[in-house]
Amino acid sequence: MNSNGSTTTVQQLMMENMSTVYDDLEARVLSTLRQVNFWYLFVVITVGIFGNMLAVMTIVRSRLMKISSNHYLIALTCSDSVFLLSLFLIWLSKLNVAVYHRDGFCQLVLFCLNCSSWLSSWYTMILTVERYFVVFFPLSRAAACSIGRTRRIICLALPFPVLFNIWIIVATGVNETGACNMIESYYYAGMVLNWIDTVMSFVIPAIVITACNIAICYKVYSRANAFAELKGSKSTTTGKNTRCSAAGSGLELPLMRRHGGGGGGGGGGYSGGGGSSSSGHAGRPAGSQERKITQSLVTLSCVFVALNVPSYSLRLRDYVLVATGQIPQNQPLSEIILENVFNLIYYTNFSINFFVYCLSSENFRSAAWQLWNEWLPAFRLRKRAAAIAL
Repeated sequence: MNSNGSTTTVQQLMMENMSTVYDDLEARVLSTLRQVNFWYLFVVITVGIFGNMLAVMTIVRSRLMKISSNHYLIALTCSDSVFLLSLFLIWLSKLNVAVYHRDGFCQLVLFCLNCSSWLSSWYTMILTVERYFVVFFPLSRAAACSIGRTRRIICLALPFPVLFNIWIIVATGVNETGACNMIESYYYAGMVLNWIDTVMSFVIPAIVITACNIAICYKVYSRANAFAELKGSKSTTTGKNTRCSAAGSGLELPLMRRHGGGGGGGGGGYSGGGGSSSSGHAGRPAGSQERKITQSLVTLSCVFVALNVPSYSLRLRDYVLVATGQIPQNQPLSEIILENVFNLIYYTNFSINFFVYCLSSENFRSAAWQLWNEWLPAFRLRKRAAAIAL
């Protein structure tokens, strides 16, 4: 009996010690997670707002403004900046600046977050669909990307998220604990509306973007293969013609002189050849320009989907758990870590526009470099003038 009792006591002590060690480890991990979350958000917000400003100024102050698709990028960058500014007000609450946890600010911040994330995904989707029509139906009216038409589409997209998300102003507020959250009486209605919001702001855009990008990549790859085959057959034909001309040079020479006998005719023939050659060279940069724009926009939309999928996957899973009544009482530590990491990846999507544009677009890089070269001498002159004034 004593031995059994002592064994039970030892086992209980071991279990209690293990539980204490686990609780201490969990507390340390959560503390580290909070610190990482705090500083990472600070970097995302500051770098994102500054980078988005640079991106807009680079497009506006360069010839890139003449390309219609870049107007979507301006709208996308502006909506991302609104998201980051709203996120900044939430971040301030971590410094005990309780702007977000006040009535009025609470509703406004949540409203801006939802509207801006919705617009970002829609502008990316519209941009991808328009590029799809340019690649597949280059002569159709849908592929005629004029700047005026682009601006109209940007404006037409604005009312939908604004009208849909009005419910946030009514259904959210500051509760008894002082936290900004959904009002309890609107909980189930809010869950349904959140579900619709997720479908409209991510699920549909992600499906459309992925389908269009796969089709665009396939089409571009097919064209590249066809062009390579055509180029190979053309070079083979050219080689045969060269050998024939070397063998029959005695026959071709009088014919060449005969065609060149009339000064006007010979000049006209050369001019025509030159004209077709120049038009071929003129067409080549245009085609190259379209390929570069397509590559840049496909990269941008792929980055959007990749950075949004992890966070929205967890969100969709949570909706399913709530709908089926299978909400766990205690959230495991691994899930808390994953949720925080995926949310940080999601927030990163709104702050890397400038870097994505630079990496994917040669035109944007050169425009940004040109803008930097204009600003740097002006900044140095102002600095010298300020030093002389002192």
